[in-house]
Amino acid sequence: MAFAPLAAALAGFRLVRARPQAVLVWAGVIFVGRLAGLMLTTAISGPFMPALDAAVNATPLNLQAVTVAYQQVAPGYLAGAALALPFFAVVFAAIYRAYLKPEDSRAFFLRLGAQEAAILALILALNLMVLVGLSFGAAVVALLASMIATVDAAAGSLAEAVGLGALLAFVLWGVVRLSLAWPVSFRAARPVLLRSWGLTRGHGWKLLSAYVIAEALMLVVGVLVLGICASLSGAMLVAIGRPLDQLPDALRPAMAVVEVFRPAPLLFSAFEALLLALSATTLVGVAVSALRSFAPQESL
Repeated sequence: MAFAPLAAALAGFRLVRARPQAVLVWAGVIFVGRLAGLMLTTAISGPFMPALDAAVNATPLNLQAVTVAYQQVAPGYLAGAALALPFFAVVFAAIYRAYLKPEDSRAFFLRLGAQEAAILALILALNLMVLVGLSFGAAVVALLASMIATVDAAAGSLAEAVGLGALLAFVLWGVVRLSLAWPVSFRAARPVLLRSWGLTRGHGWKLLSAYVIAEALMLVVGVLVLGICASLSGAMLVAIGRPLDQLPDALRPAMAVVEVFRPAPLLFSAFEALLLALSATTLVGVAVSALRSFAPQESL
């Protein structure tokens, strides 16, 4: 079966139409995971968040102060992410199960087992690879640019911009080529990373175009959903007698555990979780469609 980028990009929307209740439940799991992670983040790093907010919004910007502020809040953010990631792994595995094992629909495809563990391990491995690759690549680009700048400052700045652009393009290409590791790992119930590189050989541009189309469609959906969220948040402010110009303040990130449960940010988090569930369903649809086209025997 030939791979059609547009059809692959629309696969997620077909699943949403067929399984709307499941998508809402997946959004609920993401919401709970993000809420738990945010509570842990604010409990650990809450006292340092006002300093970070002040450093980021200072004029002129003091990069050293921003760096110090981020170092102070980093432990809380890392702890919160560690707590939230298993929830995402469970949801991703449920979405793959909905595509690859539609008959196994009990509990909205949600499970806790080897396949979820494989997805979680893959999340950690791929994020670590991207982080290391970007860090090493950025260091190399900065070194080369500084060497060029000793001869010509303008050429050094241009070399840095071109180098960073090329680095980001290379990382994006690698992520696309490895994107079939997710369904392959789900089927194997263990992390299988490099198999994807062989499966996507010669199909990279088609696969990239499918992801771009899917994300473009999700961007339209996201604007609509966030517009609804902003309207409802504004209505909540008016209902409690506060002016609409306080909406940005009402939606600001929580800096203490008790602020996590403010109505407006809570509503925003719920809509954000729905968007993440929809986006994940769409991206998984592209990966599964590609697997069925490039290696049909592995999608059975």
